[in-house]
Amino acid sequence: MFDGGPAVRGGRLVRLAAAVACLALASACAQSAPPRVTERQVIGGWRASCGATIEIAADRTFRFTGFPIRLASREAEPERTSGRGTWSLYPGRKGVAPPTLDLDGERSLYSLDYVHDGGKLKLHWSVGDPDEGFHCTFAR
Repeated sequence: MFDGGPAVRGGRLVRLAAAVACLALASACAQSAPPRVTERQVIGGWRASCGATIEIAADRTFRFTGFPIRLASREAEPERTSGRGTWSLYPGRKGVAPPTLDLDGERSLYSLDYVHDGGKLKLHWSVGDPDEGFHCTFAR
């Protein structure tokens, strides 16, 4: 049987390698897309690892206590606030920003990231440098 020689076999290998690479990239992109979060999933009480709490109501209002908002220095405890406002689910846009839970307070907008930990939804908030700042993870 004629297999076309080394040049043809080499071309097949290149095409096969390209196809495998495309499949791997498509698979990675599909896995990195976060699952859609619904209103039902965020309504209720949330407590954070940093001591803050958020109550999210079905009427699109929220209230929070002890919510960290500013760092004077990396070593200092963050300035905290309590208050209320309205919330919304930001769906994110391709190439712009990931989906978030947005808390529109009296003077500021706080966008919390979704974290899927073992099938459970958590909310993440950080103050200051994302690598060295102050972090809170909210769970039910």
